[in-house]
Amino acid sequence: MGCSDQYLKKNRDTHGGFLEEEVHYRFGGSVNSPIYWNVEEIMKVFHDRGKTIRLGREMVKQVLQGEE
Repeated sequence: MGCSDQYLKKNRDTHGGFLEEEVHYRFGGSVNSPIYWNVEEIMKVFHDRGKTIRLGREMVKQVLQGEE
């Protein structure tokens, strides 16, 4: 996905992030089990967040240009 496990972990809902348990990730059967990531769903949310950021920047640019 182009990011580290640490980045994914800090973006979980349990840490104030946007990745939701049972949608974007699942825990294994024990404390030592790895976290299972739903790559397809995470890529969708990354895409949506990226689109939102770009749209917001474009809107700010348009507003600032209108003030000149």
